[in-house]
Amino acid sequence: MLDIYPILILLSAVFVFLSPIMLKRIRAKLKYIRLNRINKQISQLYKDVNPYQSSIQARKNLGMEDKNFVYGEVNIITFLEILNDLSPAPDTVFYDLGSGCGKQVIAASLAFPFKKVVGVELLSELHEISLKKLSQLNLNEQKISFIKQNYFETDISDADIILINATCIDENNWQKLTEKLVEAKAKCKLCVITKRIKHEAFKLLSQNMELMSWGYATVRLYERR
Repeated sequence: MLDIYPILILLSAVFVFLSPIMLKRIRAKLKYIRLNRINKQISQLYKDVNPYQSSIQARKNLGMEDKNFVYGEVNIITFLEILNDLSPAPDTVFYDLGSGCGKQVIAASLAFPFKKVVGVELLSELHEISLKKLSQLNLNEQKISFIKQNYFETDISDADIILINATCIDENNWQKLTEKLVEAKAKCKLCVITKRIKHEAFKLLSQNMELMSWGYATVRLYERR
């Protein structure tokens, strides 16, 4: 008669070994489904908007040729995966400095239980799109705010996570913004696209190449010391 006990023991060992892997795969799949759903929701919300053209028109109206205001979008899935890795808690405050038409701010509020999410944008046309799209969603508007302001003037002292797409910011303005970021509180995380923060007040946590609307760019995650 076949002794099944060794087989059962072997199968049990295999199950114990595979369970963490299977659970990890299941969690990864569920995360992908959730983030992809939000990405589709954002795409649907903004389907009637051309933020690139709006940015060009806004700069034309102001007679601006400054390349610091050239529009570019952070990939929503990439952005949400970065936030997911930071595991924002219900008391976390998020800022997007140069928030454009507000996609990242709205996506962040849909995906995570932030206490407050803030988008700061100087160009009126893009700011107005943000407000319009926010009004079209059934969201807690006390939790989400869009500020029409130069981010050099923004109070970021309560921020826990800050997003900055620095791709088109010139070196002089980047140095000025770096000094501004020193105002962030200790342990604040900064997600910076393309540029490096060269200041002793910040510690580099990670560096990766990620897909954006214009191609691949370096994404660096810093922490305020």
